[in-house]
Amino acid sequence: MQNDLFSLCRPYPVVSLVGLSKSAGKTTVLKHLIHAYKRYTKSNAQALPPLAVTSVGQGGVFPEIRIYKGMYAATAAGVLRDCDFTRRIVHTTGISTPLGEVIVAEALSDGRVSLAGPSVNSQLGELCRYMRAEIGAGQILVDGSGDRRTFAQASGGVILCAGAALNRDINAVAAECAHICRLMNLPLEAECREDAVIRRISGALTDEILGEITDCADIKITAVIAADMSKIFVKSAVLDRFLHRGGKIYVNKPADLIAAALNPTAPGLGYAFDRAEFLAAVRDRVSVPVFDVEEHETVYG
Repeated sequence: MQNDLFSLCRPYPVVSLVGLSKSAGKTTVLKHLIHAYKRYTKSNAQALPPLAVTSVGQGGVFPEIRIYKGMYAATAAGVLRDCDFTRRIVHTTGISTPLGEVIVAEALSDGRVSLAGPSVNSQLGELCRYMRAEIGAGQILVDGSGDRRTFAQASGGVILCAGAALNRDINAVAAECAHICRLMNLPLEAECREDAVIRRISGALTDEILGEITDCADIKITAVIAADMSKIFVKSAVLDRFLHRGGKIYVNKPADLIAAALNPTAPGLGYAFDRAEFLAAVRDRVSVPVFDVEEHETVYG
């Protein structure tokens, strides 16, 4: 997974890891990408621009990862002081979190860092723009929290992580993964037909709203336009009813889905999926590359 997924991610300046639930495998995928970056820079004469990492602030759960000399980490001051790598503070962002201001630090040695980044989408966007423009980060990896799809919009690339912890039914997890992938691949507003009867949704598109649009007898809405997929909270069955009636949903902003990564284990819940069966169930339903987190997991010292 390291080389293949790393290669798929390389064209994207920012990559967000978005989970369908807790224990989806996001942090494990993040570790793989960091390790692949390190291996690539060691084996190639032409070094890559520096890699930067951060996360979405997540209510007391802070992923701990290993970073390497020359990388950058953006995290809250309250957790940065407990990290064991030698560092140089390059920027104080002014972004407040319950654990203090988000600080951008350059790693002067290898070591471990806990990530506790911004919890507001606009702040995450500002942070990513700073690290790209001011410190020359070649790529920024963002560890999102479980089911926080809003933060996918801070990036041009998204890895969707799905795990057995979402549901004991393997087909239910595969179906939900396929549904979210479908939402991430909705067409842009520019592709909407000129003769379409349009309903624009400024806030969240919910089951109730889409159901009312589908069942309205007074006017037949043929196109619904939402800001982006992070504002769409509709179940697959509700969406299918609207599409079956001839409707289409469009978005203003795309979500560029790179791949799906699967975690067949459900930590603490006492069960796990068969890896091959889980992979096959998701691959049969989606059009993007699918990777197994557990099969390629590496323990880093």
